[in-house]
Amino acid sequence: MEEQEKNLTETYEEEYKDLTDLIKEQKELIEEIKENQKDETEEEKSYSNRQVILIENDIRGYELSLNQNEELYALDADYYEKQLEYLHREQKSRLLYSDMNGMVVNVGSFAPGDYVPAKKSVVAVGDFSELMFTCNDIGQSKRKQAQEFYLFVNGTSYELGEEIEREASEQEYSTFSINGDTSALSDGDFGVLVAVYEKRENVVAVPKSALQKGVSGMYVYRIENGEKVMTDVVTGMSDGVYTEILSGVSVGDEISLSESAISHGKDTAQVSYGSISASFEESGSFQCPITYVVKNPAEVGTVCLVGYKKELFSYVNAGEEIAEIRVETDAAAKEELKKKMEREEARIRDAGTFGNEKEAARRQKALKNYQEELEKLETAEQISQICADKSGILVWTMDKKENETIASGETVAVIADEKNCYVAVSNENGLLNLGNKVQVSYQDTLGNTTVFEGNVINASKAGLSEELESADAYIGLPHEMTEQISAAMANGGFYRTKLSVSADVREMKGVLTVPKEAVKRIAGACYVTICKDDGTYVNQNILVGGNDAKNYWVLDGLEEGMVVCLE
Repeated sequence: MEEQEKNLTETYEEEYKDLTDLIKEQKELIEEIKENQKDETEEEKSYSNRQVILIENDIRGYELSLNQNEELYALDADYYEKQLEYLHREQKSRLLYSDMNGMVVNVGSFAPGDYVPAKKSVVAVGDFSELMFTCNDIGQSKRKQAQEFYLFVNGTSYELGEEIEREASEQEYSTFSINGDTSALSDGDFGVLVAVYEKRENVVAVPKSALQKGVSGMYVYRIENGEKVMTDVVTGMSDGVYTEILSGVSVGDEISLSESAISHGKDTAQVSYGSISASFEESGSFQCPITYVVKNPAEVGTVCLVGYKKELFSYVNAGEEIAEIRVETDAAAKEELKKKMEREEARIRDAGTFGNEKEAARRQKALKNYQEELEKLETAEQISQICADKSGILVWTMDKKENETIASGETVAVIADEKNCYVAVSNENGLLNLGNKVQVSYQDTLGNTTVFEGNVINASKAGLSEELESADAYIGLPHEMTEQISAAMANGGFYRTKLSVSADVREMKGVLTVPKEAVKRIAGACYVTICKDDGTYVNQNILVGGNDAKNYWVLDGLEEGMVVCLE
């Protein structure tokens, strides 16, 4: 739009000059004719007078064209000016307001100047006054089929409320409200959804090896007076080791097994409360999402780089010199501007003589534009430095050598807000969650290792809409660590300063644990062999919640202090 306005003005200037020159030439011609009439005959004067009338008609035509052009230009110029004012208003930053109280848990990947479509998700805000539980999608039918359905976190069970509806594109996950007191829970806690589809308690059951299959159904051998008596039974649910008996035998009946006594190892371990977790270890990168662009301030002239004054990743203060430059302006262009200014001043005087106020005002505006252009050239000649507008960390500089030219408005450097710098680490599998504590370590050029603690500050993809999902987890840095890491990078280089992130993830505290060697799987179910106080052994079905490299943690089936055999 600005270019169109400039072209309009240039075209009008050319046409105005052509018409005023013609009018001037015609008026001079009339003066010359009248001067020559002193020596002419009456017949010659009559002819020359007709010439004057024709020339005056031409002048009136030129003046009419001049007035029409002036009026059209004024209309067009007014239109462009209003359009530019409107566009400048529209370009001003607009604020986005959250419709709820909370904390920002993720932001979209937008850079200054990026186009943002209408209804596009830009920022995610988390309301921490109400915690919810998110897991992989389980489907509503599974919940309806479950006999027991609850959340288990750090040794405590929680009743789950209704599933929260999500967009069709987000059905990869299920989200539930949590009923009751959630004061012991924190954002980022690892929880397990427990769904028990069939369960029997306090029922008569026999080991699977006691069952025999006959023509009419199942039977067992019951021991009566030392003798085996075939007894028909009706069976119910089976977990692969034990089978429920609905009728045929009662509690206390002695039955015969087709296999020898329960096999077990000699070593034992005691069931105890403990914690289970997995290890997370990844390399991280130093990132600063909030940055400020430093541009070449010289609007005109040829700008050449002399050299940079600050190292990459070093800290710079507002107003501090980043680079030295040399500005060379066009002397001929300056002289041309001065001549244009002189012409405009003469036209302003002429317009004042003839009382044409509109033309005088327009010429004043043109004169002001030429003065501003000249001032830009003269100001540019005084520029020798490119300085930082704000304080921060110098994270990028243009790849130019000494004496290479820099275009007007070209980005020379990027400065990061040191209050918003993070360590980014790949989190594709979602092991790190908002609020998790991690250990970050880095090694400087001298080989010294520094370790500090940080917190994950963004939500994993399970808690976000698809538009705001992030493949990385961001670790918040203490301010002093930001300065230390940036200093290490400035001295050692970006690729020589390695950042490592480690954490205990999916941690479950205050749960019953048993060694992995004690657990065996039979027909898809988990069992341990319990050594009872009387020296006998029994296989016990257990409900396992998870495991680490050494232990399983148990939701149901065991009590603290029980002794289990190791395989």
